Amino acid sequence: MTADTDTDTGNPNDRVVAFVDGPETWAEAVVAATPEAVWQVLSDPGAPAAFSDELQSANWLDGADGPAVGARFEGHNGRGDTEWTTTSTVVECSPHERLSYLVEEDVATWTWTLEPADGGTRLRLHTKLGPGRSGITWAIKNNPDAEMEIIAGRLTALRQSMEATVVGIGALAAGA
Repeated sequence: MTADTDTDTGNPNDRVVAFVDGPETWAEAVVAATPEAVWQVLSDPGAPAAFSDELQSANWLDGADGPAVGARFEGHNGRGDTEWTTTSTVVECSPHERLSYLVEEDVATWTWTLEPADGGTRLRLHTKLGPGRSGITWAIKNNPDAEMEIIAGRLTALRQSMEATVVGIGALAAGA
């Protein structure tokens, strides 16, 4: 783990740093499906909703019917009693290899990476938070002395959901 403070989530996947420095985390698994099958599942931005703790649904916008640089999708999210909608734009798209999208106003960047591996595909989901305003920036603003603990808690929650999502996407792809 690389971290600029003593705050540690206990997981080497988490990079706990000040929000301005871009905290990040990732999850990966080798899934029993080809990169092509995994890509087919990832082409639906709503597929992760079946496994995510926050994403409830997502759909392509502006007539898009699959990932391409510049394509946008809307995500409907919820956690507890809070619900929100985001718009994301695909910023990198290499079919069967890499899909990256930026959540509106620089809230976060999410990247799926697919690599052939023994037994199928090594599937990785990575996120980097910021630098735009979001719920986490609001929490930090209201409790600046707890910034690192807030970030560590957010990364832990994200990673746990990401781990389930990677495995779930793999299972969908294996069944496709």
